[in-house]
Amino acid sequence: TSAMAAVRRALHILDRGGVLDDEPHCIWAEPARARHGTLRRRARSYLAESALRLGDVHTALTAAERALAADRLDEGACRLLMCAYHSAGEPGQALRAFHQLRAALMDELGIHPSAATHDLYVAILRNDVPGGRTALGPTVSRSVTG
Repeated sequence: TSAMAAVRRALHILDRGGVLDDEPHCIWAEPARARHGTLRRRARSYLAESALRLGDVHTALTAAERALAADRLDEGACRLLMCAYHSAGEPGQALRAFHQLRAALMDELGIHPSAATHDLYVAILRNDVPGGRTALGPTVSRSVTG
């Protein structure tokens, strides 16, 4: 509620533009650009998590999709998206999100999804997804790197 309003305000500011977008060759601005991207991904993940906890599935889906689109290797964002799809009654979409993440992790890093992500996948397969933090795995602040 108030947390979601604060995150929406932050996203409104962060989505206005990046750091020195009109000066792409300013190498010295790269750390600030990277930090800006990280803050946007975190804000989207926080919004998705808050929306899920409040039962606002549409907002959760939109925010989680945007967070994962910004970083296709973000397991926290993928878990949020999987939970949002499951909450929306679309377990097939949740499973598809897992398979896309698994392929991306294998292609780019040669690794498998974490135990928390795999456990959520299995729970969705079994239609046995617990509510709250258990379904989401580690909190968003810990699962989003940056």
